[in-house]
Amino acid sequence: MARRRYQQGSLFLRGKNNPAWFGRWREDVIVNGQIKRIRKCEFLGYKKTFPTMKLAMRELELKLAAVNRPDNRPLRSETFVQFCDWWKTNVLPEMKPSSQMAFSSQLRVHLIPFFGNYLMKDIHWQLIQSFVAVCKSSPKTRKNLVFTLRLMWQSARAGGWVNHNPFDDLRLPKANTPKEFFYTAEQAKLIIANAEGQYKTLYWIAAETGMRAGELAGLRIDDIGLDLSTIGKSCDGPALF
Repeated sequence: MARRRYQQGSLFLRGKNNPAWFGRWREDVIVNGQIKRIRKCEFLGYKKTFPTMKLAMRELELKLAAVNRPDNRPLRSETFVQFCDWWKTNVLPEMKPSSQMAFSSQLRVHLIPFFGNYLMKDIHWQLIQSFVAVCKSSPKTRKNLVFTLRLMWQSARAGGWVNHNPFDDLRLPKANTPKEFFYTAEQAKLIIANAEGQYKTLYWIAAETGMRAGELAGLRIDDIGLDLSTIGKSCDGPALF
């Protein structure tokens, strides 16, 4: 099916109390492996935002820019949840088991409930930015969710679902880095002095060496070099603590 070289689309108002501009145009999509031309109708904005038809037409031209590009190609007309089914079957199994569990949970809890019914080609910057804004998770979790979307988008672009990048200029929340807490030398001495039994030795080694809790818990008797006054790492011998 030949694609029209250029479209201007059509513009109309809908509603009485708060009229809104809508635009119509034709677009080629791939449905069940075949190219079909569909008629699209999308909300452009309210009349109070675009008081004149000329301003609304400029907004419509932005929508038609991708359709009118000479290198435009038909995209697959599938929703996000349909793409997820393909991605979970063909891409996700190639990842580590821990990654599979994490991505599956993110899709089930966050991404599919929000993006599920949107067509892949209609997911743009504004929609993803809205998702970041309304998501109630921590800043770190929201960044991880966007990372997962970016990863999935690579497969979507390669497979013909999308041909755009919606992540440019995306604003992500800043992480709330907790303030680090440290004991002073005098506080450490007081803690060691009031400790009893093996904990006195444990706290003393921690203060002198700066070892982490897991490293301290994994120390064994053979790790202690009394002759050289060193603490090394060995897999033999009983646990020290």
